[in-house]
Amino acid sequence: MGLPIPNLSEELVGRLSAKILKTDDCWIWTGAKTCGYGIIKISRKTFRCTRLVVFLTSGVDPGDKLVLHSCDNPSCCRPDHLRIGTYLENAQDAKSRGRNNFGTRNHFAKLSSEDVLAIRRDATTKSREELCQLYSMSPRNFRRIIHGKGWVSLLGNGEPPK
Repeated sequence: MGLPIPNLSEELVGRLSAKILKTDDCWIWTGAKTCGYGIIKISRKTFRCTRLVVFLTSGVDPGDKLVLHSCDNPSCCRPDHLRIGTYLENAQDAKSRGRNNFGTRNHFAKLSSEDVLAIRRDATTKSREELCQLYSMSPRNFRRIIHGKGWVSLLGNGEPPK
């Protein structure tokens, strides 16, 4: 994911420090951002500030791993809010904190929660073709909804049926 951390001069560390607003909780990056994450250019290459902060405070280059936030604030650079982790740990954190974009929170969703519940209810009395046409969905999405592989959050306990 990340480029190797370059040699960090005193001037660069000063530039980095000057863009961090230290509050009682998070230390907020006030410089340039992408998707909410602080970024800084070094020798024409863009680095996430959290990666540099982790390197400066721990001496460890995150390499191919991610820098995860315990505070869920992508602009935060406070060292004790940051840790190195894997993509799987990041996904598990997102799930445990309810940050996944599933259901209607997913901007690609074409169905509402009410639609999905109606599809599951009507699947016993209407044909797959009829429901697919009515809700403008593919047979694949129909199967995923009916078999508990899609819209799992509407199954009650959040687990797909066995």
